[in-house]
Amino acid sequence: MYIFNINAAICGFFIWALVSALDYFFPSMLPLWNAFIFGAIVFFVGVLGELLDLKPRFFFLPIWVSGIFLEFRAIFMFLSSWIFWSTLIIAIFCFLMYAKRKINPPL
Repeated sequence: MYIFNINAAICGFFIWALVSALDYFFPSMLPLWNAFIFGAIVFFVGVLGELLDLKPRFFFLPIWVSGIFLEFRAIFMFLSSWIFWSTLIIAIFCFLMYAKRKINPPL
């Protein structure tokens, strides 16, 4: 049984590279902002992987779903409602774009 596929490893490398670059250029960020930005990076790299038909999976879940879980964890640490609703709206929009692409595949 595979826990992740090679496309998840590719997306994981890009996530690691972006997070490392941000940590290098902004080393003194607060831990709460670090958690929020890490979730956002995981989410957007996962969405980009889905749009490029890589289908990255980790424990049989899409990478972008893991990003949403990390975002919600950071949001509950912040206890800020506007971040929660903006993330939820972006997640719904990306999910609808993904579902539309699944229903009507490109030619």
